[in-house]
Amino acid sequence: MTVFRNNIDNYITAYNTGHILDFHTDLNENTERGVYKFLYAPDMIYSFKNIGKAEITGVEWELKQKTFQQMESSFRLYLFTCHQ
Repeated sequence: MTVFRNNIDNYITAYNTGHILDFHTDLNENTERGVYKFLYAPDMIYSFKNIGKAEITGVEWELKQKTFQQMESSFRLYLFTCHQ
């Protein structure tokens, strides 16, 4: 288990703009292939912004298990908070 705390200047994060872009406008209910529209969901548009100074605090936990002679499986859990 690892506990961490970082103070960062010029922290850049990604955010959802709230807009979507549909790359499959040809698929609609009026076409034969229109029933497959749900397989081609519109893409959400993301952008980046600088939030300036940030403090990131968190915990990283990893569990490893040897399953067979040549195989190993692992599980990782990350919990963190970010304050401006």
